[in-house]
Formats: sequence, structure tokens, C-alpha cells
Amino acid sequence: MEKQIEELGPDGLWFWKKALGEREITEAHDVERVLIAAKCLDEIRADERLLEKEGRYARGRFSRVYPHPAIKVIQENRAIFLRTVDTHGLTPVALWVRTRNPIGASIAPCRPSPGIRHSA
Repeated sequence: MEKQIEELGPDGLWFWKKALGEREITEAHDVERVLIAAKCLDEIRADERLLEKEGRYARGRFSRVYPHPAIKVIQENRAIFLRTVDTHGLTPVALWVRTRNPIGASIAPCRPSPGIRHSA
């Protein structure tokens, strides 16, 4: 695990330190998820730099224009990153919910009142 942390780029390392600093993440599988999110962030930044260098479109066979393949990779990595961040409550919305509802009680589902008849 230490070797993997040393391989992180500046953005991934920043996220790694911030995530572990804000939350008490101690379980091995949770630490691994945060590491995956940090790697995804590094890949997103690298692909964004690649797009700046090469452009958003590429020429394919017969000079046909296609979206650059890095666009799809960025989208996939963003989905993984955001899902992982949301799982651990590191998004601004999750932090807001935690401060507004510190007990963590969920909102009860809406059930019809017993006196109301529903037509079928």
C-alpha cells in the first residue's frame, strides 16, 4: 500500500491526505477505495492535460473525425471518483446533511394514511 501511495501524483496525493484527514477511515477496504479515488483523480488530470495538448477530436480511418478516446476515460474515472467520494461522505452535500442531521436518522418513507382509500 505504501508503494501505491508513493506513486500518486500531486492531485491524488492531495486528495488522499484531505480524505483521510477529514474522515476517520481505518478499515482496509475503505482505505483501498480512497486510494482508487485518488488514482482516478490523477488519471483525470493526466487525460485533461492530454486533451489540451492533442485537442478534443482525433482523425480516424479515412480522415473521419471522432471524439478523442480520452474523453470516455475521463467520464468513467469521474464516475468512479464521485461514487467513491459520495460513499465516504466527502462531498459538500454529504457534509451538509451530516451537519444538519448529526444523528444520521433517515427520513421515514411516506406511507398513505389509514383513513384514505386508494382507488385501484
